[in-house]
Amino acid sequence: MPSPTRPLPPAHPHAARGNCSTPVNGKFCCENGQPIERQVRHFGRVTGDVLGSVLNIDARVVHTLLLVAICVAGFAHAANAPLPLKSGTYVVSSDKPCEDAAFADVIEFDVRSFHGPHEAQCQSTTLDQHGRSYRVSTTCRALGDGTAATPSTFVRRVRITSRSTFVLTRDKADDVYALCPEFH
Repeated sequence: MPSPTRPLPPAHPHAARGNCSTPVNGKFCCENGQPIERQVRHFGRVTGDVLGSVLNIDARVVHTLLLVAICVAGFAHAANAPLPLKSGTYVVSSDKPCEDAAFADVIEFDVRSFHGPHEAQCQSTTLDQHGRSYRVSTTCRALGDGTAATPSTFVRRVRITSRSTFVLTRDKADDVYALCPEFH
């Protein structure tokens, strides 16, 4: 029973509500900071808030991912980019006219691949490049007459000296090849 000397406190218009055990003087509970008004949130808004906080990606992350994608695409393009050579028949440079060259001294370059007279259905891929020097992997799937064969792959170093000449390194030997338009 209250004492006669101390009156009861007046009822506060915003007495304790919900999960707030202290009297509320404003819009928020001073105990836990939650609003005193009941909030009804639509499912779309809740979903947007959840996705926004889960997928909160900093702009730097987006820029980094974009840069990585561009680099990967650039490297993939560079690996399949044609070499800066004219297509045609190349022969080992010598004192002989190119139409007298032996078959062993002949390489065909068709912008997609290097292949000799005894190889067909070849595909070359640039593995790496340093200046005008390329490391090229070539896989051939048929013999020169088109007969299917067990695929064979070989890697060669090609140093391009002009649009119509290159140095081919194979078995640690360098051969200089020149375009021979007259060769048949």
